[in-house]
Amino acid sequence: MGVHRVDQRERQAIGEYGEAMAIAFQIRDDLLNLLSTEEDEGKAPGVIGGAYGKERGGDIAEGKRTLIIIDLLEKCAPAEREQILAILHSDRCDTSQKDIDRVIDMAQDYGAVAYAEETGKRKADESLAHLELLPAGPSRDRLREMLEFFVRRAF
Repeated sequence: MGVHRVDQRERQAIGEYGEAMAIAFQIRDDLLNLLSTEEDEGKAPGVIGGAYGKERGGDIAEGKRTLIIIDLLEKCAPAEREQILAILHSDRCDTSQKDIDRVIDMAQDYGAVAYAEETGKRKADESLAHLELLPAGPSRDRLREMLEFFVRRAF
């Protein structure tokens, strides 16, 4: 079996595949953090607070500025922005589940969740397009499977 030498175009495609996949993965992770529920636990038994192994809304409690939160802050009313920022800037132990649920509800109501879902799908499609520039074969198939697992996962 001969070794396939990778040319510059293929190296660039692999790099762009990986970058787009990483962004899609992070967006998916952020969405799962907000949207996974106790009912999802059946998908990953033994996990508390969400199917994928992290506390639901933990990113909000930690004050993380995800794509969802950034979009929400741009779309909401000034008074709501101040409330959201107060929650994000609070110590984790002072952030209640009620506060977290309120921010999640606003993110859904203002379309920030839908925006992140669309952006994640676009990045996954972009990653797949870069992958298609590589020669067909088992390696490309494995990379496609990896992409599907990482960005379409439920845990």
